[in-house]
Amino acid sequence: MDINTLREFVAVVKAGSFASAAAELGTPKSTVSKRVQDLEADLGVRLIERTTRALRLSAEGAALLPRAERILSDAREAERLIASGSSEPEGHLRIRMPSLFAQAFGGRIIADCYAAHPKITLEIVLLDRDVDLLAEGFDGGVFIGPLDDSGRAARILAEAETVPVAAPQLLETQGHPDTADDLSRFPALIMGRGPEITWSLFRDGRKIKAKVNAQASVTSLYVLKEAALAGAGIAYLPEFVVERHLATGELTRLLPDLTGVRIPISFVYPSPHSITARLRAFIDVLTAQFPDRGLPPV
Repeated sequence: MDINTLREFVAVVKAGSFASAAAELGTPKSTVSKRVQDLEADLGVRLIERTTRALRLSAEGAALLPRAERILSDAREAERLIASGSSEPEGHLRIRMPSLFAQAFGGRIIADCYAAHPKITLEIVLLDRDVDLLAEGFDGGVFIGPLDDSGRAARILAEAETVPVAAPQLLETQGHPDTADDLSRFPALIMGRGPEITWSLFRDGRKIKAKVNAQASVTSLYVLKEAALAGAGIAYLPEFVVERHLATGELTRLLPDLTGVRIPISFVYPSPHSITARLRAFIDVLTAQFPDRGLPPV
């Protein structure tokens, strides 16, 4: 695909009409229209639905738009670097982070990135659901837990132990579990689908499968933690998420003689072949936060 064709496609979408896009680009309207038509012909799909009153993106056009914007942004960055003769990365990054990770580490990451690379601007979006990085316009994102085999590039930042916890008020009414089997008599708060699920715990390297019964399932670690603090049930959460609450006594670690699953915390980005100088610089700042893949105090 010709980069000028992509530029005109994006301009038409942003301006809302071929005439307005042509005026902004300083290009004849007929040329802009022809190039967008050629792009559609090359791809074999309709990108923009045309009516007498308005333009509307097709599903294929909506999928192409963030990718085209990324390509144009990367091209502008390359032009700036060559023109200035500078190797200092600059430009904008849109990064996805889970809310509790951002609350724990996001502030220092932003500060360290600004100190090292003041020409990089950051847009940190807190999302606990999964995302399609390209389709939603992200340069990369932090993900907690095992990754699917999606073909995306990933860098493991750290590992966090997952621990079973409960609020003291729940334990006062239902008692403390003595064994992993005892967890099944408590209402459980889970990430995923119920009503029955298994938590893996370990003693001296030997796996113990504890069956638990879901009281509620959510897709947000923050909501899961808040429900556990309110005494709604037991939860199996990354230690960095509950460390402060364990220290204050707001939560109690269950079965402390057992260890939990260690889950990866990873930074994921669309492709190792299209990484920009600014994204590489951000990844360097990010990985420096977690020496030896350990988690710093929150």
